[in-house]
Amino acid sequence: MSVIALASLFEIRNVKEMILWETVTCADTGSAYEVPDWATTGTVQALGTFENADSPPAGSTLTMQGSNDGTTWATLHADDGNDIAFQAAGIEIIAELPRYIRPSHDKASGGDVDVYLFMRKN
Repeated sequence: MSVIALASLFEIRNVKEMILWETVTCADTGSAYEVPDWATTGTVQALGTFENADSPPAGSTLTMQGSNDGTTWATLHADDGNDIAFQAAGIEIIAELPRYIRPSHDKASGGDVDVYLFMRKN
C-alpha cells in the first residue's frame, strides 16, 4: 500500500489543467491534488488493468475521493449521481468540486491503473 505521487501536472492558460497519477496498483491511494480556485468542472479517466490475486480472481475497484480538509475522504459522484468507482477503463464527469481530489484503489494485490484528471474553467 503506497501513496502515489502526481506524475504529471500541466496548466494551459490558467483555464485547464491535466493531472496524472501513474501506476496506481491495488491498495494504493494517490497523493491529494488541490483543486485550483478557477476550476468549475472536471473529468476523470482510468486506464489499465483491474485485477487482483484472489482465488478465484476478482476485479478490483478504483474510486475517486474528495475532501475539504485533506483528512476525511468520501467517494465522489458522477453527474448521474452514481459513485465514481471504476472496475474497467472508463471516463466520468465529476459532480462535486471539493478542495482536494485523489484516487484510491482497493484490494491487496494486482491491478495497474493510470488515472487522468482534467480540470477546466467553463
